Amino acid sequence: MNMVPDGIKITSDGFYKLIANEHDDLKCTLLEGPQNIWALREPCEIEEGVTLNDIFCIVARNEELKTFLKHYSKCRLINDYHERALDPPEDTSGLKYLEIGWECRLWKVDEDNPDLELWTDVCGRGPKESEDMPDVADEAGDIRYGIDLTPVNKLAGLPIVLNQEVYINVMDGDKTEALPARREFTLLDVLDALYWEISFFGSEEDKVDAKERLSETADEIAKQMEDGIAQPINPDAKEGENKIYLSDQVRDFLGKPSNLDERIKESSEEQDDV
Repeated sequence: MNMVPDGIKITSDGFYKLIANEHDDLKCTLLEGPQNIWALREPCEIEEGVTLNDIFCIVARNEELKTFLKHYSKCRLINDYHERALDPPEDTSGLKYLEIGWECRLWKVDEDNPDLELWTDVCGRGPKESEDMPDVADEAGDIRYGIDLTPVNKLAGLPIVLNQEVYINVMDGDKTEALPARREFTLLDVLDALYWEISFFGSEEDKVDAKERLSETADEIAKQMEDGIAQPINPDAKEGENKIYLSDQVRDFLGKPSNLDERIKESSEEQDDV
């Protein structure tokens, strides 16, 4: 994909401002100090191979930008995450890369005033761990994995990929329509998506506690399903529609693939008190 003129390019050693002249030649200038703040609204791309830890190092060197993201993205432990990312992991995550994409819904509850929701979504991409996993693989055979509870040092070495393809899911009563579209990312979109996602459950210790509690909940519900007493969260599902159980949502946060991609952010909100 070609970089748009007058945008930002994220490289392994910094953020570069790209400016096109009258001959369409691009001039690259490394941003320094407060220039990184001024550039947050500009469209950006990521150079191939740039990892999460590369971005951590860039932000860590810029006190103004780091302080801004600490508050804007509610990542109060930003220094701790930067340090933890440098710890050698005991094992790998099994993921190939981190993907930042878009989720969009248009709710037609009120025909005169439809409600549009748009947000960034971060996931890991990697091969299936077993053949009985949901068949939602992309062209490369990779499926998406939740990373909310993955230790940051297991993610730090993964490259980051931007996916500008977005489907506008039009929710009109019982009818749903998906309209294909495209949306670029600003530098702020990228940084906020990453720092919000990795810090959603708090500290690394908080992630361990949350994972244990969610595992217990998933086991309990699985036992209820075996005994035939589990209640779906959509009991009014019509014939032919899949009933959804809480254990399906919990799997998103256990780093396992989800066949409920469209519910990831909703389940994040529902688990906010965990």
